[in-house]
Amino acid sequence: MTKKQLVVFSSMLIILLLLNCRKDEYIPNVCYQETIQPILISRCAMPGCHNSIDRAGHYDVTSYNAVMEKVTPKYPSSSELYNKINDNSMPPKGYMALTKLDKKYIRSWIAFGAMNSSCFNTLPCDSLSNITYTNSIKAIFDNNCIGCHNTSRAGGGWMLDSYSAAKNCAQSGRLIGALQSLPGYFAMPPDIKLSNCDIAKIQQWVRKDMPQ
Repeated sequence: MTKKQLVVFSSMLIILLLLNCRKDEYIPNVCYQETIQPILISRCAMPGCHNSIDRAGHYDVTSYNAVMEKVTPKYPSSSELYNKINDNSMPPKGYMALTKLDKKYIRSWIAFGAMNSSCFNTLPCDSLSNITYTNSIKAIFDNNCIGCHNTSRAGGGWMLDSYSAAKNCAQSGRLIGALQSLPGYFAMPPDIKLSNCDIAKIQQWVRKDMPQ
């Protein structure tokens, strides 16, 4: 192989490696409303933190416009939101930390423009014929509720971070009333409302005696 051929080959190899790195580093088509907002609500908007009432550090993560105050679209490393999450300074010690996948979702969302996007335009509500805690309900609670309702921080005395705890809450009759913001109930989650699809799944789960 000549010197010129070696240079060309090396350059092509570097380009391929860079492309593969970008593929591994970013996840395209991350939806704000169904992926990013639930992560921020469940991990950052607990009482006393970054919600519309307490606004800890003068920052609120319960709406897209408020979130964008500390986001630079296409530049995760220039976005205070991502940097605080990535260096583990937020959530603070004692609160449920974000997973590596959560951080990757947020980084990818910012890198691809930080759009106020929704997946519901292309993903219809799943069939309600076989709803169980494991295949449907756990993910809803994990994405929207367990930041406040977990073993360490049982908001209102309720936990939703295990099947037995979630079943206990549902049997009390408080769960559906709170999710539907009915009179006499504290609306949950406090700053957003679950989608009609998610509420329908939880209602069906309760009607079917909360199968695991």
